[in-house]
Parts: sequence; structure tokens; C-alpha cells
Amino acid sequence: MSAGHDSLEIVCRDSAPADWDTLLAADPAADYFHTPHWSEAAGRSWPGVKPFWLCARQAGRLVGGMAAVRHTGRVARLESGLDGTSGGPLLDPTLEPARQETVFTSLLAAYLKERQGALPAVCLTFNAQHEARYGRLMRNHPEPWQRSENPGAVVPLEGGPEQVAMTRMVGNKRNERNRALRRGVSATAGNDPALLRAYYPFFEEACAVWGKVPTPLAFLEDLLRDRQRVYFVSVIHEGQMLGGHLNLLYGGRAVAWNGVTDRRHARTLFPGTMSVWGDVVAGCERGARILDLGGSGGVVSLERFKKYFGAETEERGHYVLEPASLKLLRGGKKILNRFRSADGGRRWHDEAAAADNATDTDNATDIGADS
Repeated sequence: MSAGHDSLEIVCRDSAPADWDTLLAADPAADYFHTPHWSEAAGRSWPGVKPFWLCARQAGRLVGGMAAVRHTGRVARLESGLDGTSGGPLLDPTLEPARQETVFTSLLAAYLKERQGALPAVCLTFNAQHEARYGRLMRNHPEPWQRSENPGAVVPLEGGPEQVAMTRMVGNKRNERNRALRRGVSATAGNDPALLRAYYPFFEEACAVWGKVPTPLAFLEDLLRDRQRVYFVSVIHEGQMLGGHLNLLYGGRAVAWNGVTDRRHARTLFPGTMSVWGDVVAGCERGARILDLGGSGGVVSLERFKKYFGAETEERGHYVLEPASLKLLRGGKKILNRFRSADGGRRWHDEAAAADNATDTDNATDIGADS
């Protein structure tokens, strides 16, 4: 499919063009979810997911592009941002602002033309930088996009791990880290797929609680093959897996994307705290400036947990275009999943050690009894 627009050509491809990485490097707001490996791995390893790339060329030069996926099945939908991750157009920053807007709107129009199925839903999720850039264009778009708040939590990593611990983490989180270390808990980063496979049953169990279909293990393993930019932080005690995080690194930002820990040890070995601490250490070692802990899905306890590591809030935008009938169907499915899930749909994190009595960093102490 191709369409012309003032000498701009939009072409839809089922593979990334050879010059995609050039565009990726040019857009300072690009993140790992814009990389070809992310979408290609989904196409190889996620059943029912078909990636495609919209490419905007001006005089043969790639000046804009958008990676997206098509979900096949009973309810077809498009996502630029697989499973709620950030996506949306990349633009050549050397274009004049007015031309950038033209490229953006042309890519969005081409994206909407890819709708298929009886109840087509279209989703766009922007990271904070792209939300600031594109939010106005989405609000002024003629289609009735529904925007929902999608705040994310990020921890600046300036100064290294101990600087983060002393100036950003509250005292009880440092205490939990220290206790866990004294009890022999480790949090290390690597690319061993065996550790990812040992972790995955915890993730499946958590998804049953959430009423959510688990991200396929094959997809996580495929991502881990990008050894330069993807690594798994595993939390282990005496040879026993306690959980971890799969981290994605791009442009100085490490995203702790997929993770869960064994809640049975939440109050004794603190695997949740150790997994984030492992993310901090591994991110610093790899030159990351920001640790992105993602959104909290409206779960107050999880949002609070991230703030205890000094996380700051980034405002992101999630946009959905769907018929009213599909919106009702999604709402009913969400309620059904809540009833079906164990613990009434309660989030896994709710079992973690409470931090309601945490003190401010300035007044906190690092010394804690090893109870």
C-alpha cells in the first residue's frame, strides 16, 4: 500500500527497511520499543501478532516511520506499542516543524487505513517525550480518540548505585536491601535463558492473579538474544529463584519491562526490593541515565513502592479508537477476568512488605536489625 501526499510517499512493509536504524538514531525520543528486534521478535514468537512498518519517504529519504502490530483473532486490533508499551511515529528532527506535522498526520492516516475485522480497535501509546510532541496533534485529530492517563515511574541514575541508594531510596528500602544481602540474596544481570525459564512460572502464577494472558516465554527468550541491549536481572537465594526483571536498554534508558517476584518471601528476603536494586546496579554498569519502572496500572501500593526508590512521574499518553460495542465488550471482559482471577484480581505486589511507615530519606537510617 502506498499513498502520496505533497511529494511524501507512505509505504506499508512487513519488515523494517534497511535505513530504519538511521531514523531510530536520529529521533532523540526513540526507545527500545521502536527497534526492529522488538517487533520482529513479536512476529516470530507471539501467536497472532503480525508486525508491520509504515515508512514515509521524501525524495527517497526515510523522514518518518511507525512500527506497529496487527492482532489477528476474533477481535482484530492494531497497536503501535505492543501490550501497552510505547510506540508511535519516529520523525526526522531536521524537518521543519510544519513538515514534521505533515509527516505525523500522514503516518497516522496510513495507520488507520490498516484497520481490519468486524470490530477494529486502534491503539497508540506514547512515551513522555513523544506525548509532549504529539499530544496536541492527537487532541486536534478529527477521529474521536479516547485518551487515558498513563503515568510512568522513572528513577534518575546520576552518580551511580550508591548515590541512588543514599539520595533517592527511602531508608526502609535501603534496610531491606542490606538485610537481603546479609542473608545471601543476590541480584545479578545476564543473558542466561535458563534463569528466565526458572523465573517464568512466577510470572504465569501472577498473571493468573491479574486475570491476564501471560506474555509468551518464547517472546521473552527471543528478546534476550539481543545481548547488547537486553538482560535479565535474577534474584536468587541459595540457588532458588525468587524472581526478576527483564530489562531493555536503549538511548540511555533502561526499561524494567517484565518482572515479578515470589511473594512468599516478601517479608523475609525482600525479592521485590532486590529486583529493583539489581535493575539500578545493572543499568548504571551499562551506562543508563534513567531506570524506567513503567506504569502501575492504577495500583496505589505499586505506585508507592516505586516512589520509595526515588521514582519520578512521567506523563505518557494512551489513545484508543474503537466502536462503542467493543468498548462495552472490553469492560465486560475486564470484570469477568477480575472474578475469575485468584484473590479477586488483587495485584501480586499487594502481598509485598508494606512500606507505609517509611520515613523521608533525610531522616532515614541504613542500619536495621536482621530479624
